[in-house]
Amino acid sequence: LPISGLNQRGKYKSAYMRKGFPAEQVNVLYKHLTQSASSIDLSSCLLQVDTYGGRINTIAPDATAIPQRSSILKLQYQAYWALEANDAAYLDWIRSFYTEMYAATGGTPNPECDPSNNVDGCYYNYPDSDLNEFGGLEAALQLYFGNNLTRLKEVKKRWDPNNYFNSFQSIPVV
Repeated sequence: LPISGLNQRGKYKSAYMRKGFPAEQVNVLYKHLTQSASSIDLSSCLLQVDTYGGRINTIAPDATAIPQRSSILKLQYQAYWALEANDAAYLDWIRSFYTEMYAATGGTPNPECDPSNNVDGCYYNYPDSDLNEFGGLEAALQLYFGNNLTRLKEVKKRWDPNNYFNSFQSIPVV
């Protein structure tokens, strides 16, 4: 099915990178983007690579909510499909792709676990509930906001003390 056709189901994941792909990740990329799966059609599954740097990286990491100001790439892992009956197969594909890409950093692009200083967390506007499984909500929010999380919790407490604006990955009221 074309992406612009019928209503589709989808799953997204993200990552920031400060350098290019190391050889291990190139191998994982190739493996997952060229595999043939007998039960699902992967023609609507992809990795979108956006270039970063330039003016974006001249802003201080604490000047906005989003701290990733030394990255050169923002990655969006995407899977699209039409039938609910195929949910498990597509979710398994994207989850295994992602966790294998970041096996060296615990299954996510966690900069705290990266001695090579290449990965730089995740993009908040691509919410990914799977991240909560790698240390809970606090760990997921740390991947999105890094050192800005403490300040953002204070902002949340001041401007939304009743937690009116919330989702499964909202900054909590503390």
